[in-house]
Amino acid sequence: MSPEQADRIKLGWSREKLARQSGVSVASVYLIERIGGSIETDDARVREALQRGLAEQDAELARPESDRP
Repeated sequence: MSPEQADRIKLGWSREKLARQSGVSVASVYLIERIGGSIETDDARVREALQRGLAEQDAELARPESDRP
């Protein structure tokens, strides 16, 4: 399992959601997870989207439960 796939699963995102969040094709997400890369710009965009998602998830978990929606 690639680090990108592990992060995507940790976030509970489908490949389709990751593609939407990063602005790349689902095929690029698949290639990154399966062979470690796609087009260089797509690689960067996917990794940035995952970092943002993980940061948002961490921030949400750090909030007191009474402040969560």
